[in-house]
Amino acid sequence: MRRKIFILDTNVLMYSPSCLDTFDNNYIVIPATCFEELDKFKSSYELKGFYAREFLRNFEKLRSGQNILTVIKLESGGKVFVRYLSQGIRLPVEFGKDSSDNNILKTAIQTEREFNKKVVLVTKDTNLRIKADI
Repeated sequence: MRRKIFILDTNVLMYSPSCLDTFDNNYIVIPATCFEELDKFKSSYELKGFYAREFLRNFEKLRSGQNILTVIKLESGGKVFVRYLSQGIRLPVEFGKDSSDNNILKTAIQTEREFNKKVVLVTKDTNLRIKADI
């Protein structure tokens, strides 16, 4: 079976704090920008704050004893990668510059180049899906 590569948006991490357990033995890439977004939500007393904290607690357990900068191995056989955005990835000028969504798109492009394989962006954000298709 060929492994798929999934790029996760922050809203997926918050909607399902245990989502990393649902991708079988595939590769999961979490853009580093997602952790910045989770940090903004974690202090909220609303449900989104609870979900952000829950994902971060789950992730902390997973990464314990593993090198977060290389790979985190899951019980399912899958692997989790955290990727920082390198310079040189460009989007259409109409997309603007510094937004988390654009950084996630750039991370998807960077990951496709790194693995030389098409990636699947997983998001609940309709506009981000449209921008990804563009």
